[in-house]
Amino acid sequence: MELVLSVNNPNVNTLECLKVGLDLYNEGGTAYRLPGPYDLSGALTFEVYRMDGTLLRQMSGLTRQKMMSKSRVDPTQTFEDLPAGGRWRWDINLASYYYPLPSGEFEIGAVYTHEESGINIRSNRIPIRVSSAQLSDIAVLRDAPVLDGVTLLLRGKTNNTQVTILRQHNAQRPLSAWYSEQLESTNGAAHPAAKIIWGGPGRPFFAAARFFKTTSFEPTFCKWIISSDETQLYAQCFRRGQPDQEIITVPLPAGRKLLSSAYYDEQDHLTVFFQMHTGTIDAYDLTNEGLIFRFAHDVPATPIPPAIRADCDFIHIVIPWRGVLYHRLLLNGICEEKVQVFSSRMMPYSCDINPALRVAKVLFYDGPHGRSLDLIIVGPEPRRIKRMTIDNLQVRGELREMSFDCDPDGRLHLMVSTSRQRLYYFRSWDRPVLVASGQERFFPVVHAPSGVYLGCYQTDFGYRFLHFQRTVHGGRVTINEGML
Repeated sequence: MELVLSVNNPNVNTLECLKVGLDLYNEGGTAYRLPGPYDLSGALTFEVYRMDGTLLRQMSGLTRQKMMSKSRVDPTQTFEDLPAGGRWRWDINLASYYYPLPSGEFEIGAVYTHEESGINIRSNRIPIRVSSAQLSDIAVLRDAPVLDGVTLLLRGKTNNTQVTILRQHNAQRPLSAWYSEQLESTNGAAHPAAKIIWGGPGRPFFAAARFFKTTSFEPTFCKWIISSDETQLYAQCFRRGQPDQEIITVPLPAGRKLLSSAYYDEQDHLTVFFQMHTGTIDAYDLTNEGLIFRFAHDVPATPIPPAIRADCDFIHIVIPWRGVLYHRLLLNGICEEKVQVFSSRMMPYSCDINPALRVAKVLFYDGPHGRSLDLIIVGPEPRRIKRMTIDNLQVRGELREMSFDCDPDGRLHLMVSTSRQRLYYFRSWDRPVLVASGQERFFPVVHAPSGVYLGCYQTDFGYRFLHFQRTVHGGRVTINEGML
């Protein structure tokens, strides 16, 4: 037998992942029943070696299970018949097997093993180079039209080349990803059909699904990305990271600011929102024929935009105004409920909606030089509030970035970065934990579906979610490098 490895992208950066091809040839006269191309046991293993020959990382179906699922790792093998003279082919995006590789030069090889058949063969090794990437922006979406997912849109630069990466994680275990695709590079080599504008008046953002269905998994992997330049609005659908050829392009309406909130239904009908300087929100259907006005809804003007999400029956608007103001609208724009759910004199820092728990998350603070924070969770009922107040945050330096989340038990989890280039994780009942250091920006994302996962960027390691695990002495941040 012969095992032949190929690498589609031997020169990558720390934000993207390798794509490999593998051929197993049965050149003898004996047929075998072996773990096949859809097997997720440890029969097929990829190994990454440093240039001095030491092993950096092993990856297999077992590590894929460990990095993507909370369930117990299942070593059961899935068998298929490999006839004499036959060939099996694997095409694998290794994003699902491991974190992105750290920067450096390495070699990758593959091993196929089946002890009962006496098979243990190694492939050729291929040199790979991983360059450091400088992350400059990130957009994040959590939604669950079928499966609960966390999707990242990463904008960075490597070797003076701009890159955009679309990556989607399983929300319950976001250590590796369902896929990671490069959408754009300035040399035009990656997905020239993708249309994403980063230099416009606003940042690109995702539209969220307003439906839930169980007849197909495909809606999980359908993502609409909306962006704009000075005059035009662009919307494009990406399915498993691959761009549709059709791009919706319409003129921007005058005198209105595009909000980073949009939704779509089962028929891929998009609704986008604009806001006037008075605070009034205008809703439009986004079609190939242009923007079709639906309704206007008055809200107060605020220093940061309101958060808007929709479900099968209602549109939910959370406004960070003198605290937290909640509006519930019918899909036709008629307002059914207005509630001032929380009052505060502090400045709002962020406002978001977690659709999985059906709660709103609003963070208030007393400025970058201050030390007081209010973390507010509203929902699922509008008058149900969970609050964590920090009167004296125990960090040194100015506050630069903050992110928080609520776990299913109602506990709040916070990350804060400072001007001293340190990133900390806080729990309400424990001392802070240093997560990372040495970066001007970490782009933190706290994600606490059941375990606690801390998303952050580091130059030599890219963007990854680190797992916080409680211990007898408090807790520690673990980096699951895919080694079993």
